[in-house]
Amino acid sequence: MISDIDIQIILWTQRFFGAETRQAWMIITGLGGHIVVVLAVMVPFWIGRPRAGVQIFFTAMMSALFTDCLKVFLGHPRPYYVYAEVEPLLGSSGFGMPSGHASTAASVWGSAALLSQRKAVYALAILLSFLVGSSRIFLGVHSLGQIMVGWAVGVAVMLVVYKMRRPATGVFRKLSDGSWLWPASRVSLELIGVIFRPQPLLPWLSLIHISEPT
Repeated sequence: MISDIDIQIILWTQRFFGAETRQAWMIITGLGGHIVVVLAVMVPFWIGRPRAGVQIFFTAMMSALFTDCLKVFLGHPRPYYVYAEVEPLLGSSGFGMPSGHASTAASVWGSAALLSQRKAVYALAILLSFLVGSSRIFLGVHSLGQIMVGWAVGVAVMLVVYKMRRPATGVFRKLSDGSWLWPASRVSLELIGVIFRPQPLLPWLSLIHISEPT
């Protein structure tokens, strides 16, 4: 269950940064949302690396699947469900363990780092995953324990999919140069159609609406 220490961490974080930073944290939390998954899958297709796009897609989908299954299995409440003193600064529903944003950030950004094999990208992936997790604590929708489990799920899925990358992406090996462009465009558009929903996105993309992971 959520401990008193978890609640104190949330309250301290909200007091330290203040309500005026909410918009900034909303933007940061979006780095673990659906828009990042869409872009992370589409960009490799568009720049001619379809196998990388497929790997990131499988990583994101498997991470979301395991996260949702664990949420239902564990039935862990969000902090503000059981502690009235916690003010949620973002509307979120469903169970809290593990954090979907934390698992998405760790799996997607981590997968990008593994594919790049660059130290700077590894450092960026760690930083972004940490910031996304911290944003969920500030917004009052997850405890530290829920964030840490989300990170663990994301990293585990990322490593499993990375080990299976060859059979998972073998379908693209026979594609000739440029022949992937039209299928990639179709996949990108279909992903947008599946993921985008009529709910508020981030403040900096207020004209677009999607359903975000919880």
